[in-house]
Amino acid sequence: MKLSYLSVAAALLASGIIGCAKKEAASSSAAVATVNGEPISDQDYHDYLERMNMVFVNGGQGPQRVPTVGSVGFQGLRDIVERRIILQMAKEDGVLPTDADVTKELDERTKQQPDYATRMISQGGYTMKMLRNDILFELARENLVTKGVVVTMPEVETYIKENPKQFSEPARANLLVIALQDDAKKKQADQDLAAGQNFQTVAIRYSVDPRIKETGGAYPENVVDRMPKPLQDLVAKTAPGKATAWIHEGATWIKFFVQSKAPAKPIVMTEEKKKQVQRELKKSRGSLANDLPRRLGEKMKAAKIEVVPDHLNKPWTAMMDELKKSSPAPAGNPAGPGGAPGGPAPTGTAPAPGKATPGAKPK
Repeated sequence: MKLSYLSVAAALLASGIIGCAKKEAASSSAAVATVNGEPISDQDYHDYLERMNMVFVNGGQGPQRVPTVGSVGFQGLRDIVERRIILQMAKEDGVLPTDADVTKELDERTKQQPDYATRMISQGGYTMKMLRNDILFELARENLVTKGVVVTMPEVETYIKENPKQFSEPARANLLVIALQDDAKKKQADQDLAAGQNFQTVAIRYSVDPRIKETGGAYPENVVDRMPKPLQDLVAKTAPGKATAWIHEGATWIKFFVQSKAPAKPIVMTEEKKKQVQRELKKSRGSLANDLPRRLGEKMKAAKIEVVPDHLNKPWTAMMDELKKSSPAPAGNPAGPGGAPGGPAPTGTAPAPGKATPGAKPK
């Protein structure tokens, strides 16, 4: 099962941990919560975050607690150091974003999602300063990746033409489902449906899966291409407002009801959307040409980095010793899980995974 991991550094930033500095003594006694009248101090909270080695992640079965690689505090430290080096590299290369660049990017994200800033502040724990700092970092990283890379509009047009599925709204179908494991209940469900009872009511009454009852019988996926192939075939031949035949899988009987269907349709590619595609193609090509992870690794090796607290210094020294023994940079994107909360991904702008972009040439 694929898990969507929390952004550890973002959580640290949101909670006020910047680097490994301790809170001032004046704030150490402040309570972040009370439990039956007993306070949990601000200092206790931050001390725990520094050594925390389990986090909750979003999985297919709901939130799950999983171990981290090293403590959350150590991961946060590594992310922040890498972010600082990225900003220094951008300054050295003359591509450090300006305040105006950050404002323009924030305005663009807000244009795509009007509640972007307010949502990040109210739900993500960010201040506007934190949000702008994260955008500054993202733009600096992008500028390093795309430096010297050119993607022309004719190349964009070619890419759109050659990858029509990426620039189409997928076919969708809203379904209800009954899932039961009792032949007698199957017969009762058939009788109730034949008598004209509402499919949703019958699904809630007889389904054995509690999630079906919780969702009112709604099937969780509505993008047809992401449904199992047998279900795609059933949806294709079932008209809206009609139910499918029963499907027998192991000990379970399953029946679907097609509430509505919408065919796939091409996205209208405005000039603005084409510029977004151009930007994504530049990043994809630049990731091959400029190899930022390798450059970051070399900068990490050469940098003078002093980690003060002993509980962070020891794992940091061990990590750097391993890094200096290796030739390539650490795997993954610079700043790892601590990347900034990216802006809304424009529909149909990301190149297909593993597909070469037009004219991509490694340096």
